[in-house]
Amino acid sequence: TGKTEGITYIVATTQEGNFKDSCKVTVSNNVTGISLNKHEISLAVNATEMLTATVSPSNATNKNVTWASRNEDIATVNADGVVTGKTEGITYIVATTQEGGFKDSCKVTVSNNVIAATGISLDKHEISLAVNATETLIATVSPSNAANKNITWASRNGGIATVNADGVVTGKTEGITYIVATTQESGFKDSCKVTISPETSILVPKASEALLRVYPNPVKNGQLIVDNGQLNSQTASSLQGTKQSIEIFDLVGKLVGGFAITGEKTEINIGHLPRGTYLVKVGETVRKIVKR
Repeated sequence: TGKTEGITYIVATTQEGNFKDSCKVTVSNNVTGISLNKHEISLAVNATEMLTATVSPSNATNKNVTWASRNEDIATVNADGVVTGKTEGITYIVATTQEGGFKDSCKVTVSNNVIAATGISLDKHEISLAVNATETLIATVSPSNAANKNITWASRNGGIATVNADGVVTGKTEGITYIVATTQESGFKDSCKVTISPETSILVPKASEALLRVYPNPVKNGQLIVDNGQLNSQTASSLQGTKQSIEIFDLVGKLVGGFAITGEKTEINIGHLPRGTYLVKVGETVRKIVKR
């Protein structure tokens, strides 16, 4: 009886004379099924899209899969599951497990009326972050009316910075890496250089600091209100009218803006700053804001 995956030997021994013979036994986790990530796609002629097959169970010993098109005049598929539209029509791509012959298929419609993706562009190609800070990258697929605008995100070094499915980059350790966005159709790519710096002391306000309100947060139109009305009267009085009493820092500690306090509520404009996360500092009080 097989117990766990592996190789062993079964040995038979005579009671008299101690003669022996053996049989090699290989125990494997058998395949029970296969599933594709998509069961219907539309492609333009000459456009490509990758299908992904998942073999069950996840610990199956043999996860090899073969790919085939029922009509290669309409669409072809390679050994990696990349489908290419050839001529207008409808066909099916079939994935089959090497063990057990389990199958799953995807309907493929190839049409000249499908607008193919022709490129991708990121809103930023270089950013700087502190450790544990985040920033969102925005990817634009061209043309604007492309049928398939799906993209995937990846970091070339997840130990330095990670990126999630929404393009949110998070600094992990000091260093430099690149975040890459790839179109699902045809595999066009664009990248952003990411420099991660150590956390700076400005990121950690003291527990004894007075309250300060900064709103709206996130900032959408560039207008930001700094409300020092909740500071104690002595602090507010000493700050009012001083030069650059409101300071704006990026997450690597660089001063990117300074404003004078004009009263209990001071309205400032940070529309010139790029999208990202910033720190508003009044006296010794720090508040984090997000500009969109």
